[in-house]
Amino acid sequence: MDGASKPSQYTYDPCKIDKRALRDLDLCFVTSRILTVSHPTKSPFLPGSPAPTNNQFHHLHSLANMLNSKYPNQYMILNASEVSYDYLPFNNMVIEYNFPGHPSPPLGVLVKVCSSVENWLDSDPKNIAVIHCLTGLGRTASIVSSLLSWSLGPSSFQSPLDALLYLSSVRQMGINELTIPSQRRYLRYFSNVLEGVKPCIRPVVLKRVLLSRAPRIAKNEVGEEGCAPYLQIFKSGKLVFTT
Repeated sequence: MDGASKPSQYTYDPCKIDKRALRDLDLCFVTSRILTVSHPTKSPFLPGSPAPTNNQFHHLHSLANMLNSKYPNQYMILNASEVSYDYLPFNNMVIEYNFPGHPSPPLGVLVKVCSSVENWLDSDPKNIAVIHCLTGLGRTASIVSSLLSWSLGPSSFQSPLDALLYLSSVRQMGINELTIPSQRRYLRYFSNVLEGVKPCIRPVVLKRVLLSRAPRIAKNEVGEEGCAPYLQIFKSGKLVFTT
């Protein structure tokens, strides 16, 4: 797999469940059957790797030990990070959903994810789903919020935005920390889909983009603060234009 970390030998050991490693991975039970986590090998929460310990595999193996111990053959992992890793410790029970950029998943992808997870959870009351991107935030929050409003089960919500507010309370983070504006906009689009509102199919012309103020977030080679904004346009999950 392109971009996959070099596999390290994995031996299942239920006695080696490192709770600190799971905290580093920001493991969170959103519901009793839906878990979120950051990327098992590229989490921003991982501390520096003290030589000679390979810290990333320690965290990956700790997560695998926990899942294989508590949910043997009853978990499915959804990887929305576009960064592969060694799936063997998880018995290859990992589904990849790839789409470029940092926005919310396209509506078609959200529908596929929700349908897939729903079928998995309905197939056995003991099954769970583990969802992650790189950070366990933006993309993950978009998927989980959509999922929680997808079906009319006991854990469902009236809308994805209502589910996002719930997720915000569970994670003890503001919605602006969990998601960016474009992701919240896609949650509104997904809400329209759930209400039966068809997306507009007529051609749309982008005439202009207004940026009221450029944020001062970096310095150039001469030490001046500012940034270099650029525009990207995606269609069906593919980049079709960039400035």
